[in-house]
Amino acid sequence: MKKIILLVFCLILLCGCTADVDLEINDDQISENVTINYFEDNYNSKEDIKTSLREYIPVYNSVIVADTEPDEKKENVEYFERSIKELSNGYIFNYKYDYPLVSYNGSRTLKKAFKSASIIKNVVDGTIVLSTDSSGLKLFDEYDDLTTVNIRIKTNNEVLESNGKYKDDVYIWTFNKNDYKKNIYMKMKIKNNDEIIQEKKENKKEESFFSKLVNKNPLISVIIGIVLFILVVLVLSKIAKKVNN
Repeated sequence: MKKIILLVFCLILLCGCTADVDLEINDDQISENVTINYFEDNYNSKEDIKTSLREYIPVYNSVIVADTEPDEKKENVEYFERSIKELSNGYIFNYKYDYPLVSYNGSRTLKKAFKSASIIKNVVDGTIVLSTDSSGLKLFDEYDDLTTVNIRIKTNNEVLESNGKYKDDVYIWTFNKNDYKKNIYMKMKIKNNDEIIQEKKENKKEESFFSKLVNKNPLISVIIGIVLFILVVLVLSKIAKKVNN
């Protein structure tokens, strides 16, 4: 049976089950965890299910893999970490990966699931904004078997605004065939952003002070250069003596 690549969301489409997509946003990292319950039916045997989902799926949308390509790793490509649990009537597949925050804009899940989506970190106003367009989860227009997708987001940042349902420290968006044309919006305050900005200002002041000192006194840069040259000569001389001895 030809192995299926597609995006992680699409992996559920042949069985018509639901998917839970968990995102955890902490500091400068996004952890993505997708759980898929895949059950056998009149069209898919348990053995077919086990071999139908690729083990190696690239995490970034820029990496194109054809269905006909061997299910194996390639050099310089990052893949989801997959685990599989056998059930009496199917399997539970899990795919997860930890992204640097800004790199999530190129993730396979975000790019394939929504027509337009982004996560933007603004250090100036101290916010992180995750948003998608209002056309919603576009996969329902392409795959008849997809029923429901739950997207759940948890973060250690202070949430300033969100249009998701809040429950037990998690923000939830549910998409189904009859209710999928909606957007995700979440605005967070960057944790410890004030301290980060203050530290950058202090470093900038120190750099500025040194730059001004050198610009006003060109002789200082000459003296520094001479001192460094002498140090290098001394070090090389010691090395040469040790070699000769």
